[in-house]
Amino acid sequence: MECVPLWGCAATRGHAAEMEDACAAVPRFADVPVRMLASSRELDGIGVDFDAAELRLRAHLFGVYDGHGGSEVANYCRDKIHVVLRDVLRAGKGLREVGEVDVKEPWEKVLGDCFQKVDDEVSGKSSMSSNGFTAEPIAADNVGSTAVVVVVCSSHVITANFGDSRAVLCRGKEPIALSIDHKPDRKDERARIEPRPQVARPLTGMVIVSLVYSQCHGC
Repeated sequence: MECVPLWGCAATRGHAAEMEDACAAVPRFADVPVRMLASSRELDGIGVDFDAAELRLRAHLFGVYDGHGGSEVANYCRDKIHVVLRDVLRAGKGLREVGEVDVKEPWEKVLGDCFQKVDDEVSGKSSMSSNGFTAEPIAADNVGSTAVVVVVCSSHVITANFGDSRAVLCRGKEPIALSIDHKPDRKDERARIEPRPQVARPLTGMVIVSLVYSQCHGC
């Protein structure tokens, strides 16, 4: 997928005093290791003598960030999530080959760590200054954002979301849901947040990852 996919973005402010949402479209943002897209059995079945660790596919990233309480967190996610994910994929540290079946497992780890790192930066927990004090948060605790991120390459579409922002694939005339709403009425999420102070910080917690095979050959 060397060409840039066609894309568009539209947003409506609604009743908020300012636009609190943001979107990102980053063509060719990273090269994805093939070992994160195919099992060792599939790679062995190719029958070609090559080092799978060196083979990568060009990928594009699209994201929507639904801010609440202000635009600071949504804008930060727009500017940083693809950068953090690209650095992780480029470094390759901690990335391992997928198992015989489960291709989702390494993506859950990589995208979960990516969201967590950005959340730590938003909250000021990610780095310490020279005098030992934690950096200041970029926004007040009542400012937050949901997130849905889609990574597109020639063989797969990988989706990660936190909150109730949704991704939908239209294949032919049929809509296919690529995300599962992550809301406080989920049993696992309720168990996570009930012991904590109720703040709007968006990205900590469970990141839901889904993956489908792409059929956009020749793109």
